Amino acid sequence: MGIRIWLDDNRPAPDGWKWAHNVEEAQVMLLHRQADELSLDHDLDNPDCLTCNFHCGHQDDGKCEHGCQCHSNGDIKGLDLVKWMVKWNIWPKRKPVVHSTNGQHGEEMKALIEQNFPG
Repeated sequence: MGIRIWLDDNRPAPDGWKWAHNVEEAQVMLLHRQADELSLDHDLDNPDCLTCNFHCGHQDDGKCEHGCQCHSNGDIKGLDLVKWMVKWNIWPKRKPVVHSTNGQHGEEMKALIEQNFPG
């Protein structure tokens, strides 16, 4: 059975969910584990992340071969994770949901998911 990933910097994950505090943590969880579900926030206060644990050899721009945005400057949001999932075709088993209160970007995230989720 896979994991349920909750991407949010402030709101704790519900029982049974793994809490990804920033996009980088969510990317690592998606790359390392079989994710069943993903719930997304958009507005994230991303501190510098820890080194990507995928051991994929970071390039000079701080990205690994899978497009992880390690060592971010705090400007990476939930929408960036959705764009990354689209680009690399990395998805949980079920269609991700958006729990963000940011109306404009939340809708943009939902639209990208609807257009690109392979299911």
